[in-house]
Parts: sequence; C-alpha cells; structure tokens
Amino acid sequence: MKQALLSLVVAIGLVTIGNSMTRASPTPDQVVADTRAAFLEVEQRLRSHDTSALSREQLAARARALDEFHRYAVAGVFPHNHETDEPKPIFVDRHGTLCAFANLLAFSGRLELVKRVAATRNDAKVADLVQEPEVVSWSRETGISIEEAATIQKANYERLPLEMDESGVVRVKQPAGRGHGAVDLAWDSSATVASSTSGTVALGR
Repeated sequence: MKQALLSLVVAIGLVTIGNSMTRASPTPDQVVADTRAAFLEVEQRLRSHDTSALSREQLAARARALDEFHRYAVAGVFPHNHETDEPKPIFVDRHGTLCAFANLLAFSGRLELVKRVAATRNDAKVADLVQEPEVVSWSRETGISIEEAATIQKANYERLPLEMDESGVVRVKQPAGRGHGAVDLAWDSSATVASSTSGTVALGR
C-alpha cells in the first residue's frame, strides 16, 4: 500500500513538473500571439473608457495614439528580455525594439525621452516616470491617464519573450528582425529621427 501511494505521489510530481516545463517554454509564435491578444484587449478597454471630460484636441490625440497602439500590437515585434526570467519592463531591448509605452512616446515626438530612459533606467515602470515633465505632458496631450499607460506597459512586460543568454541557456525567442519600433541604441548625437512607411521609429545617421 505504501509502495503504491509512493508511486502515485511520484507520478503526480512528474506530471506537475512536466506541465510546469511546458508552461515555461511557449513557442515564439505563442509568445507573440499572447502579447498581441493582451494588447488588443487593453486597447478595447481604453476605447470604452469615458472620455467626456476631454477636449476635442485631446480626443483626436487619444484616437491617434490608440490607432498607433493597435498598429504596434498587430505588427507583433516586441522587445526581448535579455536580463532575467522574471517579468520586468524593458523600455528598449538590445535590438533597439521599443516597448509599447516607449513606442507611444516616440510616436508623439518624444524620442529623446525614450533614449534617456533606455540609457539610465531601462526597466522603469510608468509609475517610476510620473515626475518626468514629458510623460506628464504626453498624458495631458493624449488624454491617456498614467493609470491607463501603466496597463499598456504591463501587458507587454508580463509576456516579454526571452533569448539565449551568454551562458548558452536557450530561452524563448521570437522571430529575428528589428522590425517595428526599432531604434539605434548607439544613440549618435548627430542622428535624426526617421519614420519609414512601415511605421518603424528609427534613428537615421
């Protein structure tokens, strides 16, 4: 009886470990699909929020920002987490891919702020940036509250795909390519902002 019970416990443990490993190793396509779905859900929630207190200019700016957010989600090129297995914000990854919130800031013309945050506190949450005048002005301009911006960012960093690290540990990796939202991390002071037909925010030399 004890032997049978022990065998059952071991079997349950093996199944649990197997399920855990399966959950910890989604395919690149699954990661992208999950992230896209989370973004689109957030987008729909934001579009349903009461905006009656916003001005005509704010409503127009909010609509443009949410349209850009939708395009970013559909494009499906999101930043990689090269640092840790734990969910954390990555403002701009090593490939120069912007997170959803950073992309909205760059889209509004605040690329210099994006560069500065990436260089000094690349794992900053929206709540960490509330003292930044440009973040406050962006929120006021677009009518997107700090709380709403936080939901945009959180949908991204909870699902950041991982890559092979320096020690050779294979992690989740999304399809290669700089694609949408890429910026040059060399941050050449002589660089100028260039916007391609695909909507990629990039630094041209």
